[in-house]
Parts: sequence; structure tokens; C-alpha cells
Amino acid sequence: MQTAAMLGIAASFLLVEGGTRVTLRVTQGLKHGWTAGEENGVIFFPEAALLAASVAEVVFALAGFLLALIVLLYGVRNSKLAVVVLLIEQMGWYTFVVFTLAHRIYTYHGTLPGLEDSKGLSNFVVA
Repeated sequence: MQTAAMLGIAASFLLVEGGTRVTLRVTQGLKHGWTAGEENGVIFFPEAALLAASVAEVVFALAGFLLALIVLLYGVRNSKLAVVVLLIEQMGWYTFVVFTLAHRIYTYHGTLPGLEDSKGLSNFVVA
């Protein structure tokens, strides 16, 4: 029961974060377009990829929250249901890779010494 309660709390935090990211991504996508680009020297990561990662975050947080509710309210302990939810939770890796790795690498502007003129994915080798 304590594990389900902790899952519910963590999932509710992720739902708030995912909902906020979806709102921000839709706003930015409508403002700058959904594909990658450059405007006034600022490089934009594809908003469609960021929106997909945000929606994936909402989906896996909702799956965890619903599992926690089912366990807490109805006392159902079904291992097959838990495995399905854990498989859905693997979408978290996509969110992590997009927001933590790909977005940062793509928008990197080469501030390391000797790499001032480098941009984007070429710096991935250095990292």
C-alpha cells in the first residue's frame, strides 16, 4: 500500500510537469512552427519532438497514477496489470532522451574553448 501511495504522489507530480510542458510546447509550436529552424541567430529544436515527449510524459504519469488509484481504492493486486503499466512507463526514457540529451545537444552554441564556431550535434563527440 505504501508503494502504491508513493507511486501516486510521484505520478501526480509528473502529471503536473507533463501538463505544463504540453502547454508550453503547443504555445511555442504555434509561435515558431513545428520543425527545427533558426531565428535571429537562435536555433530552435523541433517543437513536434518536444510535444511528443511531453505527451508521452503525461501518458506514462497517468498510467502510474491510475495503477496507484486501483491498488489503493480497490485493493487489486494484479501482476499482469503492473507489467503493462511498467511497459508504458518505459516511455519515460523517450522523454528523458529528448529533454535532457537531444534538446541540449541540438541547441548547444559551442562555448567550450576552441569550439566557438561549432554548433549542434558535432559537439556530441566531445561530450
